[in-house]
Amino acid sequence: MNEVERKSYQRPIDNLTDFRKVAKPMDPPFFVWEPVPDSCVKSELQNVKAALKLVDVFSPNHLELAALFGEEERNIFLKSELEMLRAQCNELLTDGFGKKPSAVVVRRGDLGCYVATDIRHSWYPAYYSKEVLGFQASDNVKDPTGGGNAFLGAYCIGLITDHGEGQCQFEMAAHYGSVAASFAIQQHGVPHLTHLADREYWNKDSVQERLSKCIKAGYSPPMRMEKVEPTEPYTSEGFDMNGIKYSRIVRK
Repeated sequence: MNEVERKSYQRPIDNLTDFRKVAKPMDPPFFVWEPVPDSCVKSELQNVKAALKLVDVFSPNHLELAALFGEEERNIFLKSELEMLRAQCNELLTDGFGKKPSAVVVRRGDLGCYVATDIRHSWYPAYYSKEVLGFQASDNVKDPTGGGNAFLGAYCIGLITDHGEGQCQFEMAAHYGSVAASFAIQQHGVPHLTHLADREYWNKDSVQERLSKCIKAGYSPPMRMEKVEPTEPYTSEGFDMNGIKYSRIVRK
């Protein structure tokens, strides 16, 4: 990455961190990067890896990740293709993020999302799936437009939510994203908001109830051996290139 390219990635991060210094927030920020399709080409792979040092979460969809590595759309139900997905996520974690707590979150629509950290890789099902509801409810999906954006917006909320000891924010946040996406794709346009007894309902359903169902469903190991061992002893504390200390991610 040349100096001009580096500055183009660095500038938005600098602007946000400068603003936070003025605002004097209590906690260090999380940066979640949803790449534009134009940056997801093989010729940009090294630039993307360099830019990952500036952020905490990288979230392409499955087509964008495949394109970034110069591959075609893959069938994730094939073991060989799943192994390739795992290898590509590990490459981004190792060569891009380095040792700081981080995640690659690959969005896959009706199949949910694939969350890769240096501890493990797991699938988190979509809300309208058999894994969450006990039956396939794909008829509830009316318009997928905006589902990915809603997912990442709620994912950010999940990142800054205290999930209790022993929980990893990068993983728990996937449930928040799945719930938000479920409301966004349930109709054409925006979901309908109502209030009853001081409780908020979207499309006559509770966000908390949907979230509880997703959390209960949990995650699915993508392979029999789902645990990924770090190549070096892992520490949850450190400083990134912006001088921000990372020390609040609790790993299982």
